[in-house]
Amino acid sequence: MLSIMILVILGGLNPGAQAVPDEAVGRVVSVISADSLGIEMQISDPRTRGVDSIRLADILAPSTVTAEGKAAQKAAELLLKNQTVYIDIDDSSNEGRNEWGQLVCVIYLMDSRYRPIWPPVNRRLVDEGHAYLAEDNSNEFDSSAWWKDPIPQGSVGNMLRYKEIMSGAREAAGGQDSANKSSVLEMSSAGRVSIGYRT
Repeated sequence: MLSIMILVILGGLNPGAQAVPDEAVGRVVSVISADSLGIEMQISDPRTRGVDSIRLADILAPSTVTAEGKAAQKAAELLLKNQTVYIDIDDSSNEGRNEWGQLVCVIYLMDSRYRPIWPPVNRRLVDEGHAYLAEDNSNEFDSSAWWKDPIPQGSVGNMLRYKEIMSGAREAAGGQDSANKSSVLEMSSAGRVSIGYRT
């Protein structure tokens, strides 16, 4: 029941909103390297597949054939394996993918109230020395914004979809009021967060 409620709450995300890390939600099932992951989608975007290959935007991890790369992979695995994350997919590339078919993304861990945790995982891996900054001007992200405080921009969400999902959850729960929690966009006291998009 709790897992259904979590998915219902996460279902209140607005995939079309700009500057909110809510295009998809998934569980990290594999860590290929510190910058390449396998994620099982729980809330998908039209560009995602059931289990998808993710490339973290604007960072470069050392190769896993080196000791440094193996250590970085292990650190990323400890941070991410089996964690549910928000996924922001690059809107500048074809279907959000690079030339190897990986989704180019910025990802965020979530707190106990389903809010994205600042800073993004991409920056954390750089800060912790497990990857290097490798700005790619062909994607929509501006990694320099990762080192700035998030900028409140007001709360915007797809409330019609959210209300439909919550109504369905109440009916499935036998009329119990499962709507006492808000969508991730309402729960954040800061509202929407600018996560560094090119203008």
